[in-house]
Amino acid sequence: MMFFGGAGSRVFLHFDMDLSHVFITQFKGRKRVILFDNKYSEALYKLSFMVQRYIDPEQPDYNKYPGLKNVEGYETILEDGETLFMPSGIWYYMN
Repeated sequence: MMFFGGAGSRVFLHFDMDLSHVFITQFKGRKRVILFDNKYSEALYKLSFMVQRYIDPEQPDYNKYPGLKNVEGYETILEDGETLFMPSGIWYYMN
C-alpha cells in the first residue's frame, strides 16, 4: 500500500493495524516524525480494538493523560528524498 500526504498534512498518533514494517519517504519539503515503542501502548492510553489515539505528542495534556510523563519517544525531521524505516508495532505521529 502507498499513502500520500500533501503540504501541511498531519497523521494522528497511531500504529498500523496489520503490524507491517513501514517505510516513510518524504518526496518534497520537511516532515516531523515522532515515534514511540509499542511497549508504551498502555501509557499512550491504547483502547481495546483501536490503533489510533487523539493525543497530541507536541502538546501533551498531562492532567488528562498523566501516564504520558513516563513515555520516551524519538523524533526526527525527514527532508527531501529521505526515507525512514519503522518496524512493526511502532506508534507514530507526523506533522
